[in-house]
Amino acid sequence: MEFNIALLQGGDPPQPITQLSASQVSLQVNRVTDLLGIPQPVTLTLTPTRIENPPPDLPQRPLLMAVLMDGSGSLLVLDPQSRRFLAVFRLLDQFRPAPLDLGAILRFDNRGAGFGLTALGQPLRTAQLLQDFTGDKELLRRGVLRAVPGGNTALYDATVEAGRFLSDFRPTERFNRRLVVFTDGIDNESTRSINQATQELTTLARERGQKLTVYVVGLGVDLNLLELQRLAAATEGTFVLARFADQLS
Repeated sequence: MEFNIALLQGGDPPQPITQLSASQVSLQVNRVTDLLGIPQPVTLTLTPTRIENPPPDLPQRPLLMAVLMDGSGSLLVLDPQSRRFLAVFRLLDQFRPAPLDLGAILRFDNRGAGFGLTALGQPLRTAQLLQDFTGDKELLRRGVLRAVPGGNTALYDATVEAGRFLSDFRPTERFNRRLVVFTDGIDNESTRSINQATQELTTLARERGQKLTVYVVGLGVDLNLLELQRLAAATEGTFVLARFADQLS
C-alpha cells in the first residue's frame, strides 16, 4: 500500500519535516473506518519501506493556494451553518507574511457558468473567480463568503480549470502550489471523466516542471468516495471525509 502522510514539527505555523529515512518512522493506526466512515475493529502498525522526501527548501517556498468551493444547492441542507467557510478561514489563518503566502478563492456549480481569467489570459468556463491571488486575508475571507450555494456539480471540469488557474500564476516561480477542493456531491455536470481530469492535472504540472497537489474535502454521504480519492491521489494529495458538517470544525 502507498500512503501520502505529512509529518510536521512544532511551530506557528507548523513546518513540514523534509528529511527522513524509512528506519526513522513507524506508524500506529488506532482507528480505522470503511469508505462510509464507519469504525472497524482493526489496529494496524505500519512500517514504511520507502520514503520520498519533499524538497528540503519546501518550508522556504511561498505557499500558493487556490480554494475551490462547491456551490451546489444541496449544501443548504448539508451545511446550513456554513461550517465549510470556517474551515477555510482556519487555513487562511496559517498564511505567513514571510515568505508571502498567497491565496485565491473560486466557486463552481453548473458547467459553463464560470467567469474570470487565469494569469495567462485563459478564460474560466466553469470555475468562478471570487478572489484573485492575494496575501490579504480579509479579502480572501470576503471571497469565501461569496461562495453561496445554488446549482449542480461540475466538479471535474472546475477542478481542472482551478488547477490551470493555479499553474498559470507566475508559472516559472518556485511556489508550493496547492489546490484545496470542498465538495458535497457526485459530479453530475462535467464534460470530463475522472480519468481525463486526473490526466490533465498531472500532465499540466509535469510539462511545466511544477508540483501541483490537490486536496479534496468531501462533505456528506452522497459522494463517489473512490473517485474523490483518485482525484487527490493522482497528484499525491489527500482526500478527507467529513460525514457531517460539524466535523469540519
